[in-house]
Amino acid sequence: MSKKRVVLLVEHKNRDLNGCALIAQHLNDAGIETFLEPVNAWQSALGAHKPHFILFNHALRPHLADFTGRLHRLGVLTGVLPNEGLLYRDEVRVYNSKRLPNLHLDHYFCWNEPHRECLLKHDEKKLTQVITVGVPRFDFYFQPWNRFFKTETQARNRPRILVCTNFGFAEWRERPRSEVDQFFSQWSHLPSYANYWEAIEVNHRSRLRFFDFLRAILVSGQFEVVLKTHPRESRQLYESWLAALPEKLQTNINYVPVDANITPLILDCDLEISCEKCTTAMESWIARKPTIEMVFEKHPLFYDHDFSKLNALCATPEEIVATIETQLRQPEQIEFAEGRKRHLGRWCHSPAGNSSLSVATVIAASLKAHQAPKKLRLNLNDVRRGLKLKAYRAIGEPYTFSPSLQVRERLLGKKAYSKRAVLYEKSVTPKEVRQVMKKLHALV
Repeated sequence: MSKKRVVLLVEHKNRDLNGCALIAQHLNDAGIETFLEPVNAWQSALGAHKPHFILFNHALRPHLADFTGRLHRLGVLTGVLPNEGLLYRDEVRVYNSKRLPNLHLDHYFCWNEPHRECLLKHDEKKLTQVITVGVPRFDFYFQPWNRFFKTETQARNRPRILVCTNFGFAEWRERPRSEVDQFFSQWSHLPSYANYWEAIEVNHRSRLRFFDFLRAILVSGQFEVVLKTHPRESRQLYESWLAALPEKLQTNINYVPVDANITPLILDCDLEISCEKCTTAMESWIARKPTIEMVFEKHPLFYDHDFSKLNALCATPEEIVATIETQLRQPEQIEFAEGRKRHLGRWCHSPAGNSSLSVATVIAASLKAHQAPKKLRLNLNDVRRGLKLKAYRAIGEPYTFSPSLQVRERLLGKKAYSKRAVLYEKSVTPKEVRQVMKKLHALV
């Protein structure tokens, strides 16, 4: 009897690859052949791998809903595991839970119970098994998976402070108005996003204010600073600001690459600083690191009172150094312990290092109970796309690879093809998958 086959679609390799690979490791241990592909390979993976199960990161668009219906008719099981699944706001949770009429999912894996309850409310026919599993990528804060990263063991002369920014909205201020309006139109019906231009302006002002905080930390000379900016932010702004600093201050900071994984940075720091509401603070709680939250204009899209009260707060650059000193003297931050425990229990399913195993266990059980067809009835487009994916895999490239992209960029300018370039840059390659799986296998 041939092995069952599963395809896991990876939306962004820097954020999602490790969590998906850990699910794949558990599936492999169960004797299930697993393939990790870029999310844009959602159609081609059918012809290339002839899977019995495909796991998506969302199914909110009509073309994906249509495809899940077709997969159901073919006898292929389907599921969704969000890569952004906290969904604090009621309106956002409802938006992510409403079902398109032609959608068919066998399983939906939620990060938290509020999302599960909302999904069940909108699944009138109860067609989908909805399971709360937590956040698979958070498994890497627990044994044995935290050994996946090489962490420092030697003593440091100064405390290491991890500073994380969260100013993705600020970037839109520099783009054409028509482009911004087109992008936000998909969410503008939600009250929180109705005045998105105001949110962009607030985020832009907050980022300018952030540099005052960062300069104050560097001028003190007391700390080794690691700067991790949001992936959607332009590095050029930060690089220009750092280049203008006196050489003495530049030696106090390490601006990590855009593709740097946040988990080892948190594991290696002595204290984490975030800019208002940010998932990195929550991950730092899990890693038992003290946290400070910089407070700016308290815009509802970026600030949440219930979240903020679980961090040490700092609203002025003049106070940031003293706040860091105080929190380093009491790194346990005992006053926040119970509140953080409740928050993580509600929104992350009380992470314990077993979320990826929970996902894999459900998929394995589903495949065991499922009577799959002996042969998939593929059409010519399935075969064509499948051959294309196999050809690109053979040369070590993802499905988003374009042989002529560099030529086009030289002739027409990189900006003309920036979207395609971004898709390629975030797509996982076969080599990257092999490297991660090899490291995970060694841990097992």
